Amino acid sequence: MSAWILFMLQGVEETAIWTNARISAIRRLSEHTASQYLKQLVEIGVLEERVVGKEKLFLHPKLLQLLTQEEIEFVPYGE
Repeated sequence: MSAWILFMLQGVEETAIWTNARISAIRRLSEHTASQYLKQLVEIGVLEERVVGKEKLFLHPKLLQLLTQEEIEFVPYGE
């Protein structure tokens, strides 16, 4: 009976290690991919990057302007 329990626990452990490694790789890929696009959007003026504590925030100033001001006119980029 204890051999069977140890066998099952080993299977659970191996599956958990594999799953954790897979999730970690997916997160790194997602952060790297997203980071590139966010930086490109900052470069062309669509977003603004702000550091708050240890985190980076990417703000969309034109959207914030539309949400916080009475005026509801969209001003195209570059103007």
